[in-house]
Amino acid sequence: MREALENGNSRRRAAVLLRQSALIIFPSPDTTHSALPRHTLSNVLASTILTLQRFQSFVLPALDDHWLRDSLAVLYLEQGLPGLPPSDSMVACGPAALSAFFGLSAVMRLSRLHKRGAAGWLNRRDMEASLRELGLHFVRRDDKLPKCGLAIIQWEGPWSKRSFRGSNLAHSHWIAVVDGYVFDVMWGGWLPHDAWQDMVVEDIMMRREVQGWSVMSSYELSLHVLPDPCG
Repeated sequence: MREALENGNSRRRAAVLLRQSALIIFPSPDTTHSALPRHTLSNVLASTILTLQRFQSFVLPALDDHWLRDSLAVLYLEQGLPGLPPSDSMVACGPAALSAFFGLSAVMRLSRLHKRGAAGWLNRRDMEASLRELGLHFVRRDDKLPKCGLAIIQWEGPWSKRSFRGSNLAHSHWIAVVDGYVFDVMWGGWLPHDAWQDMVVEDIMMRREVQGWSVMSSYELSLHVLPDPCG
């Protein structure tokens, strides 16, 4: 009886929290990415940065200790960020990771992606050039995943013993990361980091000779510098 009452109280508190944070978790149409004109890249960038700022400053704090925290956080990212259309199954991991933030139609305007196509491989120089072309400020690190940004990871396996770290690009992979949530083209959307590890990484380890992974390079994006709307 006591457990039932506690569960009922928990659900009521969750319902109140959801009502209070409804405009934060599910913004009204005039504040979402879809409401901004898509014909200029600066509008796409500004909308994405504002969505990420709202996610960090309001959504995650509002969902702290919430029993549906991960589900609601993923739902917010999927609704607020462009992501990849379900039909785009031939997009490589690099363009897909960028598209998680800015949409495929926007990133395909970038010179290096336009040249290689959506199925083309992006190395670190390509990614850095694309981020600069987008007008984004970033910091490169080589030891951990970013709080908010992109990362190229190295799949570890027997090949790791035959080459130096970062040299075997055939066994590397791009992902996007926001506050512990991972976008992976192999999943086609966002997942909490632990779920990504359990569902995506473990699947790869079962099907290939992968023994683990490490961060080759990551790119922490600055969310405090908005692109020039007249750019």
